Amino acid sequence: MTETYLALEVTDQKIRYIVIDKKIKGMAFKRAGGSMAVVDPSVPGAFADAIKAIIAEHKLKVSRLFLSINRKQTVIHQLSLGKMSRPDLESIIEAEIERIPSFTDKGFDYIYQEPGEQKVKNRVIFAAVDERFLQYLLKEVRKTGIPCRAIDIVPLNIPGILTAPEYKEGAQALVVLLDTISYLVLYDHGQLKFLYTTSVGKDLLFPAFKIFEMDKATVMSWAEELKRAIKSYALDSQNKPVSKTWLVWDQENAKDFDQYLREEANFPLQPLGALDQWLHERINPIYVLAATPAIHHAQKIKANFSLDHFFRTPQQHMGARRTIVAAAVFLIVTGVVFAGALGHFAKAKRNASADAQAAKAKISLLEKESTEVLKLRQEYETARDQMLMQATYVKILKRMSWSEALSVVASELPEELSLTAFKVNESGLATFTGEAFAMKSVSDLLRKIETSSILEQGKFNYLNQQEVEGKTLFKFGILANFKMGEGS
Repeated sequence: MTETYLALEVTDQKIRYIVIDKKIKGMAFKRAGGSMAVVDPSVPGAFADAIKAIIAEHKLKVSRLFLSINRKQTVIHQLSLGKMSRPDLESIIEAEIERIPSFTDKGFDYIYQEPGEQKVKNRVIFAAVDERFLQYLLKEVRKTGIPCRAIDIVPLNIPGILTAPEYKEGAQALVVLLDTISYLVLYDHGQLKFLYTTSVGKDLLFPAFKIFEMDKATVMSWAEELKRAIKSYALDSQNKPVSKTWLVWDQENAKDFDQYLREEANFPLQPLGALDQWLHERINPIYVLAATPAIHHAQKIKANFSLDHFFRTPQQHMGARRTIVAAAVFLIVTGVVFAGALGHFAKAKRNASADAQAAKAKISLLEKESTEVLKLRQEYETARDQMLMQATYVKILKRMSWSEALSVVASELPEELSLTAFKVNESGLATFTGEAFAMKSVSDLLRKIETSSILEQGKFNYLNQQEVEGKTLFKFGILANFKMGEGS
């Protein structure tokens, strides 16, 4: 018996889809394409109509739908944390999500991969999605009447479908080029180990004003950034080499992009052939983003980042409400029957017992409310302190554009020095993390911070050295403060 799967990738610009026939033995590719329909949560019925239009255009008889989300309403981050309990871990993750501007004061749902046994660090990777957008998608899918019990957040679960021997030769890297961002995923035997995000995507590498041409300067800078991130992972993982690097991108307008990166940027990337493995046909690698949840389901592969609770939660809440209503009706009917049967004495006893239970419940409720009030007060005080710190920082940044700040930082970097991270916290503390083969370059950076137009009070946070290919590599962290202008 053959089932037809319609797998959809929902992006900010289009809906990309792939149709797969699930047979008794394996799967077969049927067709793939894109729809320019815009998925707008403020337009009820729009997404359902777009799905129906795809089905009608190709005269499909779809037995199951699969969704992959690749939108600005999602975010994927990585944290390095020590050992802690699950409640503490989830509290930290929720606090981190709430700090993201697009999720502040909004409902959200999230998934995360619990830290494993790692010698260096426990990396926790989590993904969040706007709850309103998620509920919109689920409601629209229900309107189609087609079963859908799988949602994926791009590109978290791709390593799980890389089961061929060529994908199991030690630690490997996966570069996923999306419209506005790129992901670097490091995995080992199907398990995601490290995630790096850059704000450079297809729209910057292949700008609209350059039809079918790339911005070569931006491409080279992007490639170097990714190579530094891979090198940093190898060093943090006790010099564990990355054996292969795979590329996922849209070949339609950049067919030889991988070849250019290999020859011009010295970046040994290969096109990801996961769809070739499962569907036995050479397909544009970008469609792996839509196909991933369908392949997991068809091949019974357990997803590293399971989103099953996105479906269970609304149903469980509905079931709970129905149970409560049914229980209430049962108690009422039972009470009436027993009241008529037991007479006055039983009624008086029942009333006394009910009064006692009501008093007990009221006491319990008051105790619970007191605890919740204290908890809310603590949360308010914590939020107030954070907001005061952020207000001071924002007041400084309003007098300075980010482009100006980053321009100054870039101009003050000495040659022969590689900056792997630059962060600024709520209080205006800037952290430089990088590496260099000459101690003089690190010292030059510290001196330039002292004479900087926007930074002051530079000092070492740490300085380590190690031997790499017969050379001494200095890894450093430097702290500095943004200068407080007048009136700050």
